[in-house]
Amino acid sequence: MEAEEKILFDVGWDPHVLLYNMKKFGIKLEDITTIVISHAHWDHSGALPAVLSSEKTVYVPHSFSPNLKREIAARAHLVEVTKKMHITDSVFTTGELGNTIKEQSLCINTESGSYIVTGCAHPGLESIISTCHPERYAVIGGFHGFSNLERLQDAFMICPCHCTQHMNEIKKVYPLKTQNCAAGCIIGDAP
Repeated sequence: MEAEEKILFDVGWDPHVLLYNMKKFGIKLEDITTIVISHAHWDHSGALPAVLSSEKTVYVPHSFSPNLKREIAARAHLVEVTKKMHITDSVFTTGELGNTIKEQSLCINTESGSYIVTGCAHPGLESIISTCHPERYAVIGGFHGFSNLERLQDAFMICPCHCTQHMNEIKKVYPLKTQNCAAGCIIGDAP
């Protein structure tokens, strides 16, 4: 990924909060070229109208409602995701995973390892990690009901947030690997 390229992953539900946070961190809307929405739940996609423009490419799971896809396509370049695909040379989407709630996650390959970024991990964190095929990885985002904590033993960094139901157990089992994750956090580099 080019150093100047910015990818926005999920947008939250409130456009005022999104735009305020972007301003606070010095991120200009015109600098974002790509937007990836993990799944159609409002708390991940509601602020999308505030950031759409013809210069943006928006990746959404194919299972999004036809009406929502039409609205996005009217204001930006829409890419419907079904299978694993590259967004840039070093960033790819897992493709649409899951049965009941379809969701995509991002895999970002760097020299220090892979960073797996989830929305809520509705399809299961194990499935997402397996789809990314990382040798060395960090996992960041919502883990939902994930409870197979042994699966995280090879992760160099664990940043559970949002809907993670077993956050206290993860922190207890992996106190040195777990970082806090919330809006405004800066995630540290791989050791």
